[in-house]
Amino acid sequence: MKISAKRIQALTGHQAAVYAVSQGTQPATIITAGSDRNIVEWDLHGIKPPRIIAHSAGVVYSLLALPNEPILLIGNNQGGIHVVDLAQKAEVKYLLAHTIGVFDLLFIPSKNEVIASGADGNLTVWSTSDFHCKGELKISNLKIRKLALSPDESKLALACSDKKIRILDTSNFQTITEIEDHNDAVNAVTFSPDSLYLLIGTKDAHLKVRSATDFELLQNIPAHNYAIYGIDYNRDGSLFATASRDKTIKIWDANSFEILHRFDATKNEGHKNSVNAIHWNKETDILASVSDDQSVMLWRADAD
Repeated sequence: MKISAKRIQALTGHQAAVYAVSQGTQPATIITAGSDRNIVEWDLHGIKPPRIIAHSAGVVYSLLALPNEPILLIGNNQGGIHVVDLAQKAEVKYLLAHTIGVFDLLFIPSKNEVIASGADGNLTVWSTSDFHCKGELKISNLKIRKLALSPDESKLALACSDKKIRILDTSNFQTITEIEDHNDAVNAVTFSPDSLYLLIGTKDAHLKVRSATDFELLQNIPAHNYAIYGIDYNRDGSLFATASRDKTIKIWDANSFEILHRFDATKNEGHKNSVNAIHWNKETDILASVSDDQSVMLWRADAD
């Protein structure tokens, strides 16, 4: 496969490292946040100016805008989750979720539940009806960096700093299996949209491709020079991107697992520091990335 790839724009405004990027409140928007504690929404069509939609008491590690509701969840470095009603422009709850940082937030639509993972190694489950805590599970003594939901919503994958991937049954959050053959901490995980693969990004810069059914290792690829922090698919599932501490973003063929393009500072006016997170917006098919260099960058990668 051949692709056309380019940087669209660098978005500036954050005053410190940016750690989180997620789907925004409208289909063609994204939300970003980080060390400056401002939560900014960006219009990917460039029609509306960026706007600060909320503030956090602490550094922001994770974001989640609930679909079809004006509710934004903000996970901070203190272990709390701000629940902000954007229609009221007010915080309606503050969830004491974890003892230290909330690294990821994930919504399970069929259950109307939000899952939070923390640096304390715990997983918490929250009802979206009133945001009461439905359960807390001690998963590990180390961080749970990232969460991924299978397309049929039956499985939850946890990327853990103890070098393990854990797969849970979303009906009862019991462990289905633990995958232990990683040489270093696991930072990123996602299921492929076609339900065939589980992609895993590790601190030792490897991309591991596993079957999403029996979790057999299919490929172990030395993908980057330093830790992989993010993995996400494009709109039609034909491509995926990886983001790394090595300051680069790589675009991959989702079927052959070949690298098709490399975005970097030298050739593409890319990030000058670690790329901390990515989000491929499904409405516009624009890839957004955030970095320690305080910038938000927008990219296109399209099949020729």
